Amino acid sequence: MSYSNSINLEVCANVEHAVHCRIACLAGIVLLQGSFTEDGELKIKLQEENLRTLAAKLIRHLFDVDISETSDDYCMKKGRLYINKPELVKDFSERLKLRRTEGGDLTIDRIVLQKSCCKRAFIKGCFISSGSITDPNKGYHLEFVARDMLRADYILDILSNLGISAKKVTRRDNYIVYIKDSEAIRDALGILGASNGLMEYENVRILKEIRNSVNREVNCDTANMNKVANAAAKDIEDIEFIEQTAGLGILPDSLRELAETRLLYPYLSLKELGDMMNPPLGKSGVNHRIRRIRETAEKLRVNL
Repeated sequence: MSYSNSINLEVCANVEHAVHCRIACLAGIVLLQGSFTEDGELKIKLQEENLRTLAAKLIRHLFDVDISETSDDYCMKKGRLYINKPELVKDFSERLKLRRTEGGDLTIDRIVLQKSCCKRAFIKGCFISSGSITDPNKGYHLEFVARDMLRADYILDILSNLGISAKKVTRRDNYIVYIKDSEAIRDALGILGASNGLMEYENVRILKEIRNSVNREVNCDTANMNKVANAAAKDIEDIEFIEQTAGLGILPDSLRELAETRLLYPYLSLKELGDMMNPPLGKSGVNHRIRRIRETAEKLRVNL
């Protein structure tokens, strides 16, 4: 089972029992999967088994209707629930506060989402019906798929009210509301009530952060080592040039001591070189003497 499917199952099992929250959850499902036909029927797409099971439970609880049975008032065809009895359509519309837009599409009156618990239940319905989340081992991405911009903006607004920052993009004929920030996804999982999925997500996220931190430190250490090695290689090149052309005896005693030590210990840092001097030198003192050695080597090169 994929990580996204496991989250979906957990969310389905944790829908609140309060009537107003169940109305909000079903409203989220209907907003993203429902539409009115030209004949005035209410059509709800319920193709996934998890979604169909939850919707049937909510509808049975709220409307005393069993959609698994055949009826003249409603029927299930190819994963779509058709509610054709005008009185039942009216009942759904009134309880869920369904509204037709000027373009004849479907929206939900905000009155069903007055309480924070109802907003969370609504987002659960949206996720169960059209949401998905990427396995955190592969990346950070949670999204909702909406068929038009009006519904996408509706979800964006409710998420914002719950403190979740999301963005919107078009993909083919749909509008995608997505979250990519790892902490925002963590908060969204909390809102969805997926405690087990959240624990797994956090474990992966923390391990990835530790791994990234270690990699950054290793890369930094490697860069510093390369810097030390390159500087030492340049020092040795200049010292060997002086030794081969004029001899290290042309250097003052303090510079000759440093030059000979550098040849013996090519991989020491400036601080470590300074500690070996008599008396010991600080990093800036060693650096000053190395500059003087380099200047001597450059003068010899010019005079060749």
